[in-house]
Amino acid sequence: MLVTLPFVLLLLDHWPLGRAASGGEIRKGALPLGPRIFEKLPLFALAGAASCLTWIAQSRGPAMNSLDLVPLSARVANAFVAYVIYMVQSAWPLGLACLYPHPWTYQSDRLPWLGLGAAVLVVAITGLAVLGRRRYPWFIVGWFWFSGMLVPVIGIVQVGAQAHADRYTYLPQIGLWILVVHGASLLVERRPTLRWVCAALAGVALVGCAVAAREQLGHWRSTRTLFERAIAVTGPNPVAHNNLGNALSRASDLQGAIEEYGRALALRPGYPEALQNHAVVLERQGNLAGAIVRYRDALEHAPDYPEAHHHLGLALERSGDREQAEFHLRRAIALRPGYAEALVNIGAFLERDGRLDEARAMIETALRIAPDLAEGHQNLGVLAQRQQRLADAEISFRKALEIRPSYGAARVGLALTLIRLGRPNDAVSELERAVADDPGHLVAAQYLARLRAALAGPGPHRPTPG
Repeated sequence: MLVTLPFVLLLLDHWPLGRAASGGEIRKGALPLGPRIFEKLPLFALAGAASCLTWIAQSRGPAMNSLDLVPLSARVANAFVAYVIYMVQSAWPLGLACLYPHPWTYQSDRLPWLGLGAAVLVVAITGLAVLGRRRYPWFIVGWFWFSGMLVPVIGIVQVGAQAHADRYTYLPQIGLWILVVHGASLLVERRPTLRWVCAALAGVALVGCAVAAREQLGHWRSTRTLFERAIAVTGPNPVAHNNLGNALSRASDLQGAIEEYGRALALRPGYPEALQNHAVVLERQGNLAGAIVRYRDALEHAPDYPEAHHHLGLALERSGDREQAEFHLRRAIALRPGYAEALVNIGAFLERDGRLDEARAMIETALRIAPDLAEGHQNLGVLAQRQQRLADAEISFRKALEIRPSYGAARVGLALTLIRLGRPNDAVSELERAVADDPGHLVAAQYLARLRAALAGPGPHRPTPG
């Protein structure tokens, strides 16, 4: 948002600082436009650099939508509509949501007319600001502060799925309140009897905002309540349905998640993220064949979707198609070289395939990118076990448990390593902890029972994993 700061400072030069020289008028402290721009060149340079970096970062990711998805005409129409919505919501902050779907996705037939009406209003206000710039300088400064600061995020360059976003108004709203405060001040100067009326209205507005803020906070209790509110407020909202499905999936409400993904896909057929997330839930339900079909559907609509390649690769390995599994895992990494989870999983795949050195290189690369990835340390420990580097295996398993103390697979791996290092009593402690953390961990319980039986047997004995 601050890339517009140099322009805001030029507005403040006009009013209230009075530094803008006009015509032949010479005032103390006034400067022509050229010197005022020159003194702000460092800020213009920073703003330009920030804009370029943002453009590059967003264009390399999935957030920046192409003109094919949202035509330029729809972006311009929505930009004018967004200006009006921002003004209305500033005055009446109710019915807010974390995500407002782009009207092109659900009311494209109405958007041109809505855009035309909003454009007439915005142009009219701009015209009034320009005409009254000398008599009411606060009007032009406040209006262009509001409308100008929104330019980078108004949607001409469409980033993400939203039509507009409340977070974009935090700084631009200052311009609107300049209009409100100085307009009220002018009114009171002309009619002093209205002073107490304005003060009372301001108090009512503050109380109303406090009540509205408290009510709004209730919708941010959890991801589930947040997106349920977004759907209730905005109506058709495929992204909110998809994200609500994710929340239900994390809460193990798999059927509820599938229903939400279905609603998202009904609103936006071929929605890659919803297809991919639906596949993950199907896989958790044990429907591996159905999951593979859904992953392939996601890739049909988004061939360069790294997550879909990654999960499809893992599903294909489970189904026994190792050649295609490796292809998709490697494709995920090619599309996103810093994809740590995919690097760890292809490392585990290569370890199971007996290519230990290549596996180790992959996992170590992943841990350089994401040092706190518990699965990476766990898999590195398994690899060290196979290479008979038991001290390194112990270090890796302990690091995984430091990151995630309830990581059962890492604790069992550590226990087996300790047995091979000749420390069975320490192994018993680790297995007991694994069972305490997860009473349903059958592997840990079986190893614990066998190890206790071996330690209770006659004579010296060094138990080894079976």
